[in-house]
Amino acid sequence: MNGDAGGYDTISDLGCSKNILTIGAVYPNGGFTSPTNVIWAGFSSCGPTDDGRIKPDVVAAGVAIITTDSANDYAYQSISGTSFAAPSVAGSANLLGQYYRQLHTNSADLLSSTIKGLVIHTADAATTNAGPSYRFGWHHAVLPAANGSMKQPEIISTWVRGASLALMLAAMQNAIYPQGIIYVVPQQPITYGPVPLS
Repeated sequence: MNGDAGGYDTISDLGCSKNILTIGAVYPNGGFTSPTNVIWAGFSSCGPTDDGRIKPDVVAAGVAIITTDSANDYAYQSISGTSFAAPSVAGSANLLGQYYRQLHTNSADLLSSTIKGLVIHTADAATTNAGPSYRFGWHHAVLPAANGSMKQPEIISTWVRGASLALMLAAMQNAIYPQGIIYVVPQQPITYGPVPLS
């Protein structure tokens, strides 16, 4: 975290990892209605990463969240932090995986990169500017929107297997996933041995 005078480049090293879902915080404001009511929480760290990648990936409500308190069995408190924005996205993402298994009982589980892609590509705009932002990432996470994607097996199976780039481009042209492409590269086995010199 080296940061600049404008408050950007402030995400810790762990939050900059490539394959994790980094969540920023915004004010709840009674739920998402439009990009103009999404207000960034000043304590929420900003991207970009040192190599220029967009972080956070998405944002969620993380200010004045009502939660239990340790004072007694009936106590509650209002607390803020990205630590309170992240669980709502993580829990919702887990429910997406469960819903996928209900819809596609004979399929393999979704890859974590597939779930990350669904979260990013079904986010609602957090600004009136086109594209991602270093404060809001790929915008405001709205996981119920991803449920509709689960019913499009041609798109999900493409993401699960990382096979057909043409199909993803066709989906983007139909404005299903306007944010970009998540392409899953299948893992290759690691082989050891002499390195060819030519």
